[in-house]
Amino acid sequence: MRTITDMAGRTVELPDKINRIYAPSPYASTLLMSLCPEKLCGLFFPIEEHQKPFFNSCLLNLPVIGKITEFEAIKEAKPEVILIWGDKSNPIHPKSEKAMAELGIPHIYACCDELVDLRDYPAIYRFLGQVLGIEERAEKFAVYCEETLNEVAELVNSVHPQHRPRVYYAEGKDGTQTEYSHSLHAHLLNLIGDVNIHRGTLVGHPGMEQLTEGQLLAYDPEVIIVWLKEAYERITKKDEIATPLQSSALQPPQSLRDSSPTIRGGASGVGEQSEVASCEAVGWEKISAVKNNRVYQIPVEPFSYFDRPPCFMRLLGLKWLLSICYPEIYKKNFEQEKAEFLKLFFEMED
Repeated sequence: MRTITDMAGRTVELPDKINRIYAPSPYASTLLMSLCPEKLCGLFFPIEEHQKPFFNSCLLNLPVIGKITEFEAIKEAKPEVILIWGDKSNPIHPKSEKAMAELGIPHIYACCDELVDLRDYPAIYRFLGQVLGIEERAEKFAVYCEETLNEVAELVNSVHPQHRPRVYYAEGKDGTQTEYSHSLHAHLLNLIGDVNIHRGTLVGHPGMEQLTEGQLLAYDPEVIIVWLKEAYERITKKDEIATPLQSSALQPPQSLRDSSPTIRGGASGVGEQSEVASCEAVGWEKISAVKNNRVYQIPVEPFSYFDRPPCFMRLLGLKWLLSICYPEIYKKNFEQEKAEFLKLFFEMED
């Protein structure tokens, strides 16, 4: 046995070598699916058919354990440690602590600001590398994070705030829901220059604030990124995705769509509230992004590049966003960047 200090500052006794780990959250589970698939002993949600080519075959027959309170399923999976994902400002989860006490299995915390800040991922990768005995692989991931974040910051800082694009994140089946500028669901828009047109602060976790047609027309975004295929088709009046950069017509995994908030009014944030917009009434064709063919469906293979779940795929999402928001400056070949990412994080060759 050995003693380690986790990212919440807790002292934990762990086996010298860990071969089995489970994570009861989408943040941690998705990260482990890429970092150390051979050590995972259970999934937080099922792997859908279109996702299977991305993942190590050892993951495909694992049990799906979607709650930390599924005690019998967790015990049957026999994890040697459980990874809890915590907020840096308040990392300890009382409910998780209660469940862990009942399970009697060692647990560790990986901590990330507001649960989603990619700037904390290098430290998380290095911490897990040490805990799991995979320092070399974890270091490669950490370095990729740092290089990507530095690249983004350098490009964004070269553009005056007044010259950065106004971006709208279209959620829901009709595209009239969105996220506040200070929301864990729209974190990437802050990193690429604080370009989210819907200003305000999310209170709580759900998000998906309802906008009116008047708000959308007044915002007149220059770029629209869209979560769901049906919303993309409604906004653009197109049946197919226009370019390779706009991803395939795949939807986010059904398990995530089912667990996401239903279409709702803006009751979870602090900012301008609105009445429900009629999806048929919105004059999308009047909006600059639509008129200039700058509407893009967010890629989702194997997970969303942007949100739901907000996972490590957002590192590639940053590069995708640079390619569509700053095409005059970002000169790299995105498809090549994507291939390099998949090779590193999924060991996929062209």
